[in-house]
Amino acid sequence: MKLYPLAIALITAVILAAHLAAPPAYDWRANTISELGAQGYSNAWIMRLGFAGFCLLLIPGGMLRLKARRTSWPRELPLILYGACIGLSGAFSTQPFLPEVSFSQAEANLHSLLATSAGVLLSLSMLLYMFLDSDMRRKFVHLVALILTVAISALFGMVSSGAGIVQRILYLVGFAWLVFIDWQVE
Repeated sequence: MKLYPLAIALITAVILAAHLAAPPAYDWRANTISELGAQGYSNAWIMRLGFAGFCLLLIPGGMLRLKARRTSWPRELPLILYGACIGLSGAFSTQPFLPEVSFSQAEANLHSLLATSAGVLLSLSMLLYMFLDSDMRRKFVHLVALILTVAISALFGMVSSGAGIVQRILYLVGFAWLVFIDWQVE
């Protein structure tokens, strides 16, 4: 059973549901997906459950892939850890997007560290897939996904007003690559 596409379908549905529940103060173009699960936000539970569900599907998906191809652990282990970081980033929430809501800066920092670690682990897996894949066409796809991920991540760090848009494009690239690797026969 292919769990990566299922994990992506789940998190996408949750993101859409969280958007529908978001107050007018939340602007998807400027606010991040993590802010849908922010501290002090009454509907944060929706996004937090989505992060947990994504994690609970991605980790077994990676383990199933490892079981099928025991030699693939160098490139699957970062994906399993990526799933864990996404799950934990939902447990430790970012700062609120609503003004005048008290929050824990330490928790927001931990969320940021986990989200950044997830991105690094996903990029590392793309890199390892590129080096360890035997097919040149797939190597090229891994390289393009890696370049896009690194470039969009850099852009995400530089923009403020369009951060929500940039992050959603980053998610799209990562999700597309996960579906690609899960449907490839090696």
